[in-house]
Formats: sequence, C-alpha cells, structure tokens
Amino acid sequence: MTKRYELFANAEAMLIDNAFVIPYNVSGGDGYVASQVHPFETPYSAFGISSNRWKGQRLLAKPLNTEEFNAAQTEWQAARDAAIKDAAK
Repeated sequence: MTKRYELFANAEAMLIDNAFVIPYNVSGGDGYVASQVHPFETPYSAFGISSNRWKGQRLLAKPLNTEEFNAAQTEWQAARDAAIKDAAK
C-alpha cells in the first residue's frame, strides 16, 4: 500500500510541477482537474455558471504549462481591464 501512495504522490507532484493541474479550489468535491480547454476562452462573469458553457471554446493540443498559463492570464487580464475602461466611457 505504501508503494501505491508513493506512486500517486509522484504522479500528483508531476501534474502540479508542470501546471497540468492548479490546486486552487477543491471545495466543490471535484478534486484536481486536468483539461485541454483553454481556461481564458470560457465566457466570463463574476458569478453564476457562465464558465460552464462550451460554445466558442477550443481544445488545446496539450495542456498549458505554468509559463503559458501565466502569459495567457496576463493577456486576458489586460484585455478585460481595457474592456472595463471602454465600457465606463
């Protein structure tokens, strides 16, 4: 049984280290999620289930690594800030 736990720990560490999963929220009982859906192409809203819509989403050839995720998040945040600024005019 110890060997099994060691193997699971090694697999989990590899997924986390390569940012295939990002353990930021496990309160829903889903646990970790590895996905090939681009995380910043989902519809956005501050609340509700908008991010669960599949329309317009595309699959990535491979999951994002940490650097790719951070770059995409920075680009998404900049576009969001610009849209908010334009909407306030």
